[in-house]
Amino acid sequence: MLKEFMILITKKVKDKLDYDLGINSEELLDEKRKITIKRLENEAEGIVNCAYRTYGNSYIHKYIYDKSMIEKLNHEERIISYIALDERNNVIGHIALEYFQKPNICEISHAFVDPKFRGRGCLTDLTRFVIEESKKRGDVGIYVHAVTSHTYSQKSAESNGFKDCALLLSKITALKFRDIHDKNEKRESLIIKYKYLKKQRKKYIYALEKYKEIINDIYDNLGVKVVFKKLEDDNKSFSEVTSIKTIVDEYDTGTIYVNEFAKDEMNKILNQFNKLYFEGKKTIFLRLKLCNKSSIYIWDKMEQLGFCFAGIMPGDGDEDELILQYINDEINYEKIYANSVIGNALVDNVKEWDIDFNRKRRISI
Repeated sequence: MLKEFMILITKKVKDKLDYDLGINSEELLDEKRKITIKRLENEAEGIVNCAYRTYGNSYIHKYIYDKSMIEKLNHEERIISYIALDERNNVIGHIALEYFQKPNICEISHAFVDPKFRGRGCLTDLTRFVIEESKKRGDVGIYVHAVTSHTYSQKSAESNGFKDCALLLSKITALKFRDIHDKNEKRESLIIKYKYLKKQRKKYIYALEKYKEIINDIYDNLGVKVVFKKLEDDNKSFSEVTSIKTIVDEYDTGTIYVNEFAKDEMNKILNQFNKLYFEGKKTIFLRLKLCNKSSIYIWDKMEQLGFCFAGIMPGDGDEDELILQYINDEINYEKIYANSVIGNALVDNVKEWDIDFNRKRRISI
């Protein structure tokens, strides 16, 4: 009825109606238009245009502005793009599955919606679509990095069953969302929100005593039971070799992954940390296997150097990781917003640790 009525009125009457009601009648018509969601075929240029409309030129992954690069990454399945189209086949939203290190756990990334279509459930529908696609691919779990300068993306993820498991401070340069006032002017902290797609058996893990409660709460919220192993229950403390991998990303942070750790090889981790520190990385992340007894030894040593608990990264079976972080940046905790009990607990935990660590450091000086 609305569409037929709008065809009959003159432009003058239309403008008067828009002014009186405080609306744009053309946008109102858009709400009635059908939105189609599908895997990317030949619409890469539309993704580029949609990214410009959403972020200007501020998006962190610059290849999203390159049609040929989007096509290349999708062809290689380094990212798998899904798009939302309006009834005129214009790209109005984009989301991707991205696999990093683990072939059966994927990240939902590169999610954005044309500002004119915000608030209509487009991002939620895109997210639900890719979750089903991930299930079809046989994935164990799926996760998303949600910004903390506002709670829009957090709420969208939560509506699709994602649960908070880690807080990554000063992780990326701040994004500039059009039509959204960004309270974080410099850098953006992120919350990892995870969703299991396959049921997990009980997890047997190690943890420092003072973090057992929050770790148990994180797992309980994810629907997984954990048993904390006692150090004396396992005679094997260290591996025969040390396996470390360091990855530096494009947003001025670095991550040290410790897969295996041999006795008396702490210097290998410290050398990687020192390298990243003197390169001026804003945050240095350390990821340890929760199932390895040696992780307790490393955790205690690195905490003394200034690393703090960030959370956990769930995996399949014994692949779960502890995430520690060293903050080499000024953090304004008043500008970090979480939308869940666990999220706020993670914020409070790192804030309290930061205050306590700096107090002890001043006393020691």
